[in-house]
Amino acid sequence: MSGAEWDWTPGVGVGPFGFGTLIQDYMSHYDVKLVRREGSSITGCGEYEIGGEDKVVWTEEGKIVCVRSDDFWGYKGKNLIGMSEEELIAHMGQDPDEIGTSV
Repeated sequence: MSGAEWDWTPGVGVGPFGFGTLIQDYMSHYDVKLVRREGSSITGCGEYEIGGEDKVVWTEEGKIVCVRSDDFWGYKGKNLIGMSEEELIAHMGQDPDEIGTSV
């Protein structure tokens, strides 16, 4: 999947992967590889790579709860990865609750 397909819609999902939807629904359409079964790690979440290790989806009870993309995280037509703090704040359109190295 290219970058443009990984746009983030807050509270809804990232690209075609909707929060709260079953990971099974995506297995026939995308290159989904099980990395860790649910219940096999300290978090209890299942972990799946999508088309390689740059994109990861976590599940609880088979439903998507978290998505990570290391190469593209689109929001309102721009890639947030690589933006400066000032660019990110301006693009998001509001000040963050906090700023720091862990945020």
